[in-house]
Amino acid sequence: MLSAGVVGGPDAAISSTGSRQARRVAHGADGSGGAVWALLLIVGDQDEAVGMDNMAAYEARLEAANKDYESITYSGVGHGFMTFDEQAETFPQASDAWAATLQFLDEQLGGNG
Repeated sequence: MLSAGVVGGPDAAISSTGSRQARRVAHGADGSGGAVWALLLIVGDQDEAVGMDNMAAYEARLEAANKDYESITYSGVGHGFMTFDEQAETFPQASDAWAATLQFLDEQLGGNG
């Protein structure tokens, strides 16, 4: 889970693991509705730690709560696919995910591209 803000943030949050912390951010630990900032969710469709059924349920709750979020699911990769190792089998997906992360933060934090 990564969160970022310009001043007094966070203004955006990114989860690449479908973590319990991300669910609390989105919904509030006490059920109060949670965060008001945008979320980027990144997961591999082979991630057994998260599970696609859990992701579908999570996204349905985000939709029902009218949360601002974007979800990216990469085919053929599992948990922990994010890497900077160019020789790694998952480097193409990881590289795309890092680019999506930077673009999301730029958009949400009002960067200059």
